[in-house]
Amino acid sequence: MSINKTTAGFFPQLCGANARLHAAHLRYPYRDAVTCYWLTSIGRKQRLLHKASPDPPFIGHVRGVQACHIHTMRALIQRVTEAHVEVDGSNVGAIGPGMLVLLGIGSSDTSQDADYLVNKIVELRIFDDHQGKMNRSLRETGGSLLVVSQFTLYGDCGKGRRPSFDKAAPPDIARSLYEHFVKRAKTTGLTVKSGVFQAAMLVSLVNDGPVTLLCESIRGTIEE
Repeated sequence: MSINKTTAGFFPQLCGANARLHAAHLRYPYRDAVTCYWLTSIGRKQRLLHKASPDPPFIGHVRGVQACHIHTMRALIQRVTEAHVEVDGSNVGAIGPGMLVLLGIGSSDTSQDADYLVNKIVELRIFDDHQGKMNRSLRETGGSLLVVSQFTLYGDCGKGRRPSFDKAAPPDIARSLYEHFVKRAKTTGLTVKSGVFQAAMLVSLVNDGPVTLLCESIRGTIEE
């Protein structure tokens, strides 16, 4: 069974009437402790605390549970006045005011992560209202979205001088989820443009603010 966790708030979503899982509090980043609560058959809540390594995926054992995993899809969001992407000298996608999204897809990500991020991004209030406060969303302003695949968001520079990209999804999986993300974004009714997956791209933009945010879909999975 699984628990969906999001950056909107670390509150558990219990999974069905048969779930014995009482709650799970997954603190981010990984260097923090990860706490799992388990509800036993007699209703007694047991608590197991593990210090997570900088890169689990395995967190630890708890009664009846094989493992806890954390999965994330990453979107680096930039508020722009304009942006465009070129491939082989040709402009393949251009927008005016809106958002440039660099999308990183991890090896454990699913379409649920993509759907969550699309919903989050189009409703994220990072555009100014009449008082100059960031209080309006992309949907409210009618802005455009430019999506560019960016596997280097999963680059790990913790060891040595050459980044490791082991956490990034394989190209076939990443392509499918990237295309799903773009397709899902287009269902919002906004103008959506995209880069070319796995192509060498030149991305140009004018960052408005500047405003740059990292948005992640955080999903905890409990395995019995």
